[in-house]
Order: sequence, then C-alpha cells, then structure tokens
Amino acid sequence: MSNAKQLATLAKTIDDAFEGRDKIGPKTKGAVRKAVDTALGLLDTGAARVAERQSDGIWQVNQ
Repeated sequence: MSNAKQLATLAKTIDDAFEGRDKIGPKTKGAVRKAVDTALGLLDTGAARVAERQSDGIWQVNQ
C-alpha cells in the first residue's frame, strides 16, 4: 500500500472514530488505538505536521 493510501486510511479511521468519540476512552483498543498511536508517532517524529507553510506563504492546517 502506498504512503498516501496509508495516510488516507489512517485519516479515515481517526475521522470515523471522532464521530463516535463519546464511545472512546483510555481503554479503547483495536484499529482506533493503533491509528491514534500511529498519528502521534508521525507527529512526534516530524513525519506529519499540524500546519505547513506553503511556497506562497499561506499556512495550510492539516487535520
């Protein structure tokens, strides 16, 4: 699976989990836990950014 496809799958899992956030807590396991841990890892290592300055100087905020 390509990196772009993996990130899209990760984003969908987290977006879907957000819609049911009232059912998620510290004991949540499975795909949601793995997706959140992966996203945090990407942010911690700098592989993903919360916001990025574009070449035209405008900031793009990533979800």
